[in-house]
Amino acid sequence: MKLVFPNGDRDQVELTHGQISIGSDADCDVVLSGEGVAPDHARIELGPDGIIIEVDDATNITRVNGTLVVVRTRVSPGDALLFGTIHCQINSGAASTPKRSVPPPIQARSKDDKDDSGETKVRMAIPKYILRGVSGSTFGKNYPLYKNTTIGRHSDCDICLAGDEVSRKHARMIVNASGLEVEDLGSSNGTFINGKQVQRAKLNPGDEVRLDTVRFLVQIPGMETPAKPAEQPVANSRQESVPAATGAEGKSTLPIIIAVVVVISVGAVAAMKYFGVF
Repeated sequence: MKLVFPNGDRDQVELTHGQISIGSDADCDVVLSGEGVAPDHARIELGPDGIIIEVDDATNITRVNGTLVVVRTRVSPGDALLFGTIHCQINSGAASTPKRSVPPPIQARSKDDKDDSGETKVRMAIPKYILRGVSGSTFGKNYPLYKNTTIGRHSDCDICLAGDEVSRKHARMIVNASGLEVEDLGSSNGTFINGKQVQRAKLNPGDEVRLDTVRFLVQIPGMETPAKPAEQPVANSRQESVPAATGAEGKSTLPIIIAVVVVISVGAVAAMKYFGVF
């Protein structure tokens, strides 16, 4: 198997059994320099299950015959691939294999967006919503939602999750004109929004979706992950003056103390006069 590039602008790459890393980083097995190519963009795996292309971060735009790769996708000889803005093709190397023309990318083009060479630039599609993993193996990973997306343990799911607690086809994220919804697909352990179990319900940015123990945060592009609220100080930094002495009901006892002192003083003076002290 080979990875070939149109017009011979890059050398062909022999695909051997095992994993082959693709990206702009010099340590990758296949180094691609171009717009939209991440340092660790994707991997191609050749094994008993055939040829699998896999991405860790679905915001690294990767397409097979125009279809976005979210987590893992099976590819076949003759399939057209897109990494960022770089086209290539899987070729078996056999003489009988027909050569396919690489289809243009699905992303919209604008005639007003041109580079110095006069060629139209590719405008990368931006998802309306993103699922951000906040637990387990999905922690820190972003899953853009361009269309209805199934989540589960089965390899046919758009987002494939490892773990026995997740059903083979656990839930579906539904992107429609009114927004985003989640639908449970008859899972064993349930689907939850902000801790409440649902069968089908609407999602808003900031909501937490939980598939048993696997948790995602619903975000929109450019949305920051909410920080943990700062703890409120135990007491106000401005200390209020406290009366010198208070009674059981919170009233000042100072007037009572003064009255007692006056009574004692008057009594002492009367006693001294009685005994002829003055």
